[in-house]
Amino acid sequence: MKFFIGVDVGQRVDHTAIAVLETAEKQKLHCTHVERLVLGTAFTAVVARLCELETKLGCEKTTVALDSSGVGAPVVELARSRLRSPVFEIVITGGASATTRGKNWTIPKTHLISGLQVGLEQKEVRFVAGMPFLDVLVSELQHYQVRATSTGSEAFEARQGEHDDLVLALAIGLYAAKKLTTPVKFSELVADAAPRRLPIEAAMRNWK
Repeated sequence: MKFFIGVDVGQRVDHTAIAVLETAEKQKLHCTHVERLVLGTAFTAVVARLCELETKLGCEKTTVALDSSGVGAPVVELARSRLRSPVFEIVITGGASATTRGKNWTIPKTHLISGLQVGLEQKEVRFVAGMPFLDVLVSELQHYQVRATSTGSEAFEARQGEHDDLVLALAIGLYAAKKLTTPVKFSELVADAAPRRLPIEAAMRNWK
């Protein structure tokens, strides 16, 4: 059994969100925990919370994938100095190709969201019914959208006035879990996907 913690770092406008996925049989994953930290939570408190989760799950079984885009870079450095588990830095881009160098990954947002879409549609991810913040995650999935930009490209984001921090934390954790545990290249699973919506109806039928 292994655990993967996906972290989307926010501060004043967006929440920092955490999602925990646990490996199960037949390459399935159980999402056993999601949470939003209070707006403005200090970076030291974010890492302290990750330390608590690491202690609970076991450092030898835990991998952390942490978004360093925007304000997240200092959190990655601090987490690597405090945690005993491996910490992967995730830089989210608007590009088309992913690059990896050791524990530093650059990933297009399209790959993250496509991977989540595939995971939900193929029922690779199951959710623990009744866990805290599950209703918030469901709401975020319902309000996630793909928007055409003025340049003709696509932007993946929450609708105006909504948040997507839990969606991104889940997508980051899932990407790390699949990339580090799946024999085939995970990029092959998502490269041709073009998400238009997240299949929330399928997700809501897929509780653990």
